[in-house]
Amino acid sequence: MTVAVTGATGFLGLRLVRELLERHTNLLVLAHAGSPDAVERIGRFLELSGTPRTVISTLPDRIRVVEVELTEPRMGLSDEDYESLAGELEVLWHCAGGVDPSAGIEALRLANVTTTRTVLDLLDASPRTPLLHYVSSAFVAGSRREGVIEEDALDDLPGFENAYERSKHEAETAVRAWADETFRPVVVHRPSLMITDAPAPGELWSHPLLNLVRAGKAQQRRMRLGWLRLPRWLRPTVRLVGHEDARLNFIPVAHAAAAMAKIADSVAEHGPAGVVQTYHVVHGSDVPVQAVISVLEKNFPLRVKLVPQPPHRMRAIERVTQVSSLEPYLSHRRTFDDARARAVLGPHGAETPIDLDYLLASVRTVGTGPRRLGPLDRVYLDYDAGHPNSAELGGLLRFAGRAPSVEELREYVAARVARVPDLSLALSSGRDWERREELDLSYHVREIATVGGTGDIGLRSVVEDVLGQRLARTEPLWQLWLVHGYRDGEYTVLFKPHHALLDGASAEEALYRLLDDEAAESEAPKPWSGRPRVLRSVMSGVARYLRGFRPVSARPFSARGLTGERRVWWTTVGSEHLHRAARLHRVTVNEIYLAALSGMLREWPGMPWRTVPERMWALVPMTVGSSPGPDELGNHSVPLRVELPCDEPDPLKRLARVRASSIEQKNVIGTTRGMRSLPTWLVRLTCALTFSRWHVDLMAGNSRWTRKVDLFGAEAVGVVSIGMLHRDRPIGVFLGTHGETASLCVVTDSALPASDGLDHLWAAALDELAPRVRATAPVWAAA
Repeated sequence: MTVAVTGATGFLGLRLVRELLERHTNLLVLAHAGSPDAVERIGRFLELSGTPRTVISTLPDRIRVVEVELTEPRMGLSDEDYESLAGELEVLWHCAGGVDPSAGIEALRLANVTTTRTVLDLLDASPRTPLLHYVSSAFVAGSRREGVIEEDALDDLPGFENAYERSKHEAETAVRAWADETFRPVVVHRPSLMITDAPAPGELWSHPLLNLVRAGKAQQRRMRLGWLRLPRWLRPTVRLVGHEDARLNFIPVAHAAAAMAKIADSVAEHGPAGVVQTYHVVHGSDVPVQAVISVLEKNFPLRVKLVPQPPHRMRAIERVTQVSSLEPYLSHRRTFDDARARAVLGPHGAETPIDLDYLLASVRTVGTGPRRLGPLDRVYLDYDAGHPNSAELGGLLRFAGRAPSVEELREYVAARVARVPDLSLALSSGRDWERREELDLSYHVREIATVGGTGDIGLRSVVEDVLGQRLARTEPLWQLWLVHGYRDGEYTVLFKPHHALLDGASAEEALYRLLDDEAAESEAPKPWSGRPRVLRSVMSGVARYLRGFRPVSARPFSARGLTGERRVWWTTVGSEHLHRAARLHRVTVNEIYLAALSGMLREWPGMPWRTVPERMWALVPMTVGSSPGPDELGNHSVPLRVELPCDEPDPLKRLARVRASSIEQKNVIGTTRGMRSLPTWLVRLTCALTFSRWHVDLMAGNSRWTRKVDLFGAEAVGVVSIGMLHRDRPIGVFLGTHGETASLCVVTDSALPASDGLDHLWAAALDELAPRVRATAPVWAAA
């Protein structure tokens, strides 16, 4: 059987092709002449949806592509090719068409009516009696805003909300007239608003709600207001004509495709029940219009008020933020009858609920373009310009088992890189982010093998070499290295992003979604809670933050003689050791870490104590709120200045001072997280002071990996976080916990003495804070 499809690479067409490939051995795709390769686009979609590679590799043998032009007579084919195509058709799915309501009636008639007539002419030329599956729309009902819409209803008396509805009505009318004249069988599928909560990879697909948010975000950028975040009570109000009880019917596009395919199976099994059969493909529950309003309010700094009549005078904000494509539907209270469809599909059962969370997930990739190059991004880009230190981060994941080949890893990453849209961002010539449609994975995913049996020494040497190679500014600022050979039965994946692209928490989320098989099926991430406050509040908070610079640092480290070359060392202990100490003293794990770090540095011979140990100041990045989602990456962490009391010999008093300093710093989190809302010059000034040698002496990061990662069936057995060395600082210390292990990584400048013996000092400092005898009162109570 020859089954042909138009619009196979569209939003619905891609899902429909997936359904048809499960039912038919071969498929004929009528693709738009001159468009990107249809088989490649279909294969890319199938990869993103989790289809096995063995199935995708067969696509060139199962899909035959015929390039056509549906707006031209005889589809732009020669007479011989046209007759040959018509002669082999047995089933034709016509999904191609235009969906942009703002395109104008003439353009939409060309895309929807003319192309449909061209398809009907092709069927007329067939000596067979091909079955036509025509994809219409439930919105041919036009401006009927109340009541029940029957499946066979098709009249234009109520009028239409927009040119799209009119063009689809005219096209379906032409199909019905052709069927009545020729007695050819036709199945008409009328889906409601199709949507998906899967993130849109680039321009592979879009849907009406996503297009609406994209247009709004583009308008924000044109007005240079993309940074603006306001509390609800300060937002301007936009009045839209609508009804409080209005509702809309959304259906997941994958469910719509599956329903259409099942209807087609029934027709193939029982035969057409009439010349034209019409099926409403709709969801069992409508979505209140208030949920749609909430999506707008959560994506834009405005409030929406529904009014019964258009306002006599439009406010300035209303003229700028017109949503003419949406506004007519804010008054709809109609219901679509789907009795005929239910007779085939069965009653509405355990359908995916379309609620506010689903709608928010459906627009979380607002791909009008890449994220703006924010002030913090610019700070980190400028940071390593003309200086030996680089602002590149590192993260090691260690796996037990046989190492995959680099080709296998590249294929693995290629199938998942769309989960992390920011990994396609590169610097444009204008010092802004631009999105790359194609990534050179031979540059981004690389391999290095060490001399066999060198163990952690060989692995550290490789890590130091990789960190010493600057990322090319002409490519997206990240690399993934496969390291093996240093130990039998183990291999390592080293992720190296630039701090301008991702901070530590964002790098962790990116690496998780890039490698783990379960990331695609995981729940949508919680909204990023680090929202900036009102500008006045933020400015006041920054002032309080700057007052916290006193007392200034004694600058124990000399900036002379530093090379900028990173030396890396790490050791691993049981994470329970840290948790036990935290429970014992009723403090946080981070405070235990900083107190133990103070004790370790106090005893380390590499420290530049002249006579006796001195107190130091650490810059501790803290992530505020839940982990960032895949489309909320970048730089979000809050830098806190915490005292490291290396001058204190008593470990419990060290812990008390660390806790007091941490509490004091946490009081300014709510305002310093609004730094992204400030002008670039003020952020640069604040960061210059924050990173100054008069302010902090070293970076002390702490990351907690809360989810397991499986790569090619092997679970990660350890995580090592590697941070950047701040300018004129010879040392940085980073703790990473994963499962039952905690890895302490010390990054030093090559001018500093070797880190030998630090593992014993670290273990001893932890033991001091976790004695076998339980304390009778929390240590901080006596401070």
